[in-house]
Amino acid sequence: MAILSMGVSVNAEQSRQAKPMLEHALEYLQLGYPVFPVCSPAMGQHRHRNESCKSAGKRPLIAWEAFQTRLPTINEVREWWTRWPAANIGMPTGRLSGVVVLDADSGDAKKLAMGEGGLDKTPAVFTGKPGGMHFWLAHPGEEVSNFASRRPGLDFRGDGGYVLVPPSLHASGANYRWVEATVGLAPAAVPGWLLSMLRGQGAEASAAEPGDALNLEIAVSGVPEGGRDDAMWRLACKLRNDGLERRYAEVIVRQAARSCSPPFDEAVALEKVERAWRSYQPEPTFTPGGSFSERATESLPVGGTYGIQSLADLLSMQIEGEPCLVEGLLWANRATWVFSDPNTGKTLLLLAMLLHVAAGRPFCGQPVKQGPVLVIEEDSPLTVAAEYVEMLADIYEFDLAALPFWINRSQGLRLVDGAGVQLAVDAINACPERPVAVLFDACERLVPSDRFTTKELDPLTRLFQWAIGEGITPVMIDHTNKDRPKKGEGPLKPMDKLYGARAKSAVSDVMLHVSGSLREGGAQCSVVKFRGEFPPSFSVTFDAVDGFTLRRERLQARSPSEQAVMRFFNNSASDWYGRAEIEAAVSMNRRTLQRTLAVLAKRGWLATEGEDLQRRYRISPNTAGVFG
Repeated sequence: MAILSMGVSVNAEQSRQAKPMLEHALEYLQLGYPVFPVCSPAMGQHRHRNESCKSAGKRPLIAWEAFQTRLPTINEVREWWTRWPAANIGMPTGRLSGVVVLDADSGDAKKLAMGEGGLDKTPAVFTGKPGGMHFWLAHPGEEVSNFASRRPGLDFRGDGGYVLVPPSLHASGANYRWVEATVGLAPAAVPGWLLSMLRGQGAEASAAEPGDALNLEIAVSGVPEGGRDDAMWRLACKLRNDGLERRYAEVIVRQAARSCSPPFDEAVALEKVERAWRSYQPEPTFTPGGSFSERATESLPVGGTYGIQSLADLLSMQIEGEPCLVEGLLWANRATWVFSDPNTGKTLLLLAMLLHVAAGRPFCGQPVKQGPVLVIEEDSPLTVAAEYVEMLADIYEFDLAALPFWINRSQGLRLVDGAGVQLAVDAINACPERPVAVLFDACERLVPSDRFTTKELDPLTRLFQWAIGEGITPVMIDHTNKDRPKKGEGPLKPMDKLYGARAKSAVSDVMLHVSGSLREGGAQCSVVKFRGEFPPSFSVTFDAVDGFTLRRERLQARSPSEQAVMRFFNNSASDWYGRAEIEAAVSMNRRTLQRTLAVLAKRGWLATEGEDLQRRYRISPNTAGVFG
């Protein structure tokens, strides 16, 4: 699963090379690519273990092999580049990154590769070596090995390999940089001539591939310069995976190092044996397919804890107002289901709200809880979501480059079993910062069904549970699809128009129905499910110049005590008041006042701060101006 785009223009990249390497590394992680630190000529004199570096710009600074199967965490990346700020950026090739790389190490080799065909419409990188170029290609789905010099000047990095990525520094003093004409292209399929070579057709097996079969004659017969490092690593891993004792593996690898042309450093070769044995883990048993219930508890962590309290303790607790991402419009820590007929503008509305959340700016005057946001887009072409975001950024003058807002291209993500749910968890974990909200667009594609039973939505339930346990608010977009009442029935209610409404209601804490049209008279938003007191409905209109305009439903007090308290606050909207001040102003029994304040706070009409006797109150931004 790859995130929105993978490249930047050459000019933009050149202008950004002054940025810390840490920021570049985090950007690649944001795009879904695993990264790790590699030594750089910019680091000056440095050492690996107990020896001076002999190949600055090439050698990993950590044991990187684990990141062939998992993404590093944000904290890991920050720790690495805090320790080595000038380190180059390495990226494992293979299944996890979804990328394999053909390396042409000279102008002649590049011409040779280009002449074979299939490389003119794929991302390419100038490596810094004169004439050198990397061609990025899509992983073919089958395991493909690394090789060196099967054809003059051509190396290949597949499963078990790695490459340096822009703007890493080459030993020549030049930076790796994207070929401008290829920026924005998706990696092309591996061309037929190269795939045949990878499969061993039309070319003899290279001595740089001892891991394809444990053929010791090939392994020790002499690996040429350029393929030695990779050959030693693959040989060490193969010996490890075949269950050979380490002491025997060291003998074989040392012999292979001496037989390279020129001989490879034996100490470095033994280091690879050590790393291979240290990083080894059995292959995961989790595989796609099968029912979710068979693996859910093992494959997906679920957040939340159980806390046992007495009834007396519960009754003594002060009821708090509802935490919101957008005050009175979008609630935090609640699984939210937003549904409507097609083309009402609900996606545009939610993107606008969440952009304001990411920016920490009020939406239509309503305060927000600032935090990063992730959109998992499956419903429409990715360009549509990107166009919406760019339009909103122009209207509200957001700096998208500085905004913690990401769009994930799910590429056929289906939340129907443990495998799909784990992919969604991985996508969320791949964000450079932990999102406070994830928008899923849209249900009928993410959970394809014509019934939407509780059992079918069980994987989604577990995903939402996990998200809320992690402090992430999941928001699902859905479409109504029943537009005709049965014979003899009146007009359909919103929930009646939604397939699987009962099951979807069980999954969600909040259900918000949108009707009308943003561009044609405005959209009306009605809360049809809410835990506790229902918040008021609201309506919004949208203009391409001025953006969104919000109108709130008038609120009515439900008892004389509520009316007295709200009348007091409506006349003092900007001030905080303690319980004693309110009691003196409204002339109300203390117990009645305490109960009324608790109810109004829970309803969201009053905001609170402080604890117990020091607690203070004021009218909520959600309520100011709409109470009457």
